[in-house]
Amino acid sequence: AVPVFLEPETQKVFYTDFCRAFLWPVFHNVIKAGAYSHSAWRAYCTVNRQFADKVVEVYEPSDLIWAHDYHLLLLPSFLLRRHRTAHIGLFLHSPFPASD
Repeated sequence: AVPVFLEPETQKVFYTDFCRAFLWPVFHNVIKAGAYSHSAWRAYCTVNRQFADKVVEVYEPSDLIWAHDYHLLLLPSFLLRRHRTAHIGLFLHSPFPASD
């Protein structure tokens, strides 16, 4: 495991304002009007890029990269832009919303 150190304010906006206030309700079929924030989206993108940067630092071509949960949904895309042949898995710990 390799740590990714985030600025406290970025971490707060990423986790509390985007992941918990916006993504969690969407993945649990509890959509709250007005929960989306463009500044929170920017923090989400920034954190996913920071994780991608850290993975790229230690990546070896034979590695299998696993991203877990909705916190890192952008990570596979950011990694594939740099390593087109990387083997990446994404596991969501929450169910998709029902279609009804």
